[in-house]
Amino acid sequence: LQIVAAIGKLLGHALDPLLDEWAALDYGTELAPLKNQVTEATALFNRCTDHLKECDTPVIDYYASDVTNMAVYVLNSWLLLQHARVDDRKRAIAEVYIAEHLPKLRGAAAAVQAANPAPLTNRDAILAAPF
Repeated sequence: LQIVAAIGKLLGHALDPLLDEWAALDYGTELAPLKNQVTEATALFNRCTDHLKECDTPVIDYYASDVTNMAVYVLNSWLLLQHARVDDRKRAIAEVYIAEHLPKLRGAAAAVQAANPAPLTNRDAILAAPF
């Protein structure tokens, strides 16, 4: 139910003002490479939500958990990046989180951008097959 509640807001770009605010903060030259990665991830997330908005409702519902996970990765990355500005240990945590989760975001983005309806169109045939 939480994903159902979140997907409408995510497709409506409800996070944009917050993400824009965080992107506008000064992260300094040391954190610039991480900021660039998170900025790219944010743009990819936004492209995916725009793409999914053009799909039929069953397809949106099928990929809703992927989009929600992407939103979590983006939000957490920005939050950790903010904390990285004040402490080297927190910078290390941000580096690890971003290194581990941005590839997951890219994988989810590839699935969402493909938005292949095959799992939905073949569901009945697969479930009806005798085993």
